Amino acid sequence: MKPSRPALLLLGLICFPSLAAAQEPTVPVPAVSNDTARATVAAPPPSLFRPLVGDFKRFFQKDTAQTVGLFALGALAVSPLDQNIVRSVELNGSHSVFESGRIAGTFYVQTGAAATTFFLGRALGNNTIAKVGSEVFRAQLLSQSVVQVGKYLTSRQRPDGSNSQSLPSGHTASGFATAAVLQRNFGWKVGLPAYAFAAYIGASRIDANRHHLSDVVLGAGIGLLSARAVTFPVGSRKFNVSLMPTRGGAGVSIGLIK
Repeated sequence: MKPSRPALLLLGLICFPSLAAAQEPTVPVPAVSNDTARATVAAPPPSLFRPLVGDFKRFFQKDTAQTVGLFALGALAVSPLDQNIVRSVELNGSHSVFESGRIAGTFYVQTGAAATTFFLGRALGNNTIAKVGSEVFRAQLLSQSVVQVGKYLTSRQRPDGSNSQSLPSGHTASGFATAAVLQRNFGWKVGLPAYAFAAYIGASRIDANRHHLSDVVLGAGIGLLSARAVTFPVGSRKFNVSLMPTRGGAGVSIGLIK
C-alpha cells in the first residue's frame, strides 16, 4: 500500500460521524423561596489557572488510564502502516495545502487564541466566552504536559530523523483538545468542523514527515481526554471515551457513565 496522499488515511481512520456524545438528562429544577434565592452564592468567574489542579486529578484517574491504553492499542494497530506512509511522504509530501495546519496546531497559537478568548469574554462581561477560553487554555496545558512526558519516555525518532520526540504528536493533541472543548460547549454544528480541522492538523504532521500515523492516533486520544478532564467535572458523573471499530478505520465513542 503506497498512498499518494497518506494524510487522507488519517481522515478515514479518525471517523468523525461515528463520534457519539451522550446528552445529560434534563433534571427539573425545584422551586425555591425568595430567601433561598437571596442566599444562593453566584458561581465564581472563569479562571485560567485556578481549576488546573482539579483538571490534572481528573485526567490521572483509573478510567482515563484505561482509555489512554485503548488509544495506545489503536496506535499499535496502525503502526504497520507507518513505514509505507513515511516512504510515500518522502516521495509526495510537503503539500502547501497543509501549511496552515502546521501553524495552527502549535502550542503558542492554540494557547494564545484561548487566552485571547478568555480575556475578551472577561472584558465583555460574558462568562460563556470566558469559560470556553479558560477550558481550551487549560486543555492545552494539560495535553501538552502529558505529551511532553510521553515524548521523554518513548524517545521515538521522528520520520525525518530530526530528533527523538515523535511519539505522541503534540500538534494533534492540541487540535483535538480544542475541538472537544468546542463540541462540548456548542454542540455538533461547531464540533464537526472543529474535529475535521483537528484531523487536518494531524494530517499536516504526517505530510511534513514529522510524525508517524501512530503518533497522531495517540496524540488525538490525549487531546480528547484532556478536554474531558476540563469540561466534564459534573458531580459524581463520569464520562468515558473509547475507540470503536468502523468500516475502513476507527471511531471514538464518548459516553456518560451513570
